[in-house]
Amino acid sequence: MKKIRSNLKLPMIYQVLKPFKGNSITLGYDFMVFGGRGKTIQSVLRDENGNIIPGSNGKPQFVISQYNDRWISASSHAAYAFMQQQLLQKVTLTAGIRYENNSIFDGELIPQGGFAYYPGSKTTLRGSVSKGYRPPTIRELYLFPTANAQLKPENIINTEVGWDQKWFKDKFNTCLTLFRLTGDNIIVKNPPVAPPPPLYKNIGEIENMGIEFSADVRPLKVFSVHANYAYINMKTPMSGTPEQS
Repeated sequence: MKKIRSNLKLPMIYQVLKPFKGNSITLGYDFMVFGGRGKTIQSVLRDENGNIIPGSNGKPQFVISQYNDRWISASSHAAYAFMQQQLLQKVTLTAGIRYENNSIFDGELIPQGGFAYYPGSKTTLRGSVSKGYRPPTIRELYLFPTANAQLKPENIINTEVGWDQKWFKDKFNTCLTLFRLTGDNIIVKNPPVAPPPPLYKNIGEIENMGIEFSADVRPLKVFSVHANYAYINMKTPMSGTPEQS
């Protein structure tokens, strides 16, 4: 299979403002054009529900895709604003909003907010809530037998709280984070591997909760050790996402 790809990202435009003490506001605009052409692109005959239509021999039927040797392009642009405010040297508040518009899908508002509290010079308590948004790629929509032009964008909400601590004159640092992630329309390959030929699909709602812990030890200036552990309780198990790592 021969492929020709093109990806053009224009420079990001942004401006940082500091209207008063302890405050900063960032305003910006992104624009990206991307596209590609594939040859020879095959697809699998499927019904309206995505089920494979077997041939007379009982095997999947591969045909030339309607997107074969056809230039496919898309674009996205986004405007965003991000604010950070420090209060009494003890608290930092953050908030942001982003509006992203993809030429294939409708526009989407993507908010985020968070805080950090410093009860002492060695301790940070933090929390945040943020939304994630990812439209399907051209590859997932149109190229190769796994493509599905009916895919919808992914949406997730991530909530987390954490505790960062420095110990023993900063020679031992720890980071503990609790998180909860909920999402909808997550894109997965089903089945994960062939046979039969897989297809990208949106799955229903997901809910993951977990804990992450990391530690850094620096006994010498030229030597350090890092270790981390994560546990995820998945309401809907997902391929490629281990329960523990």
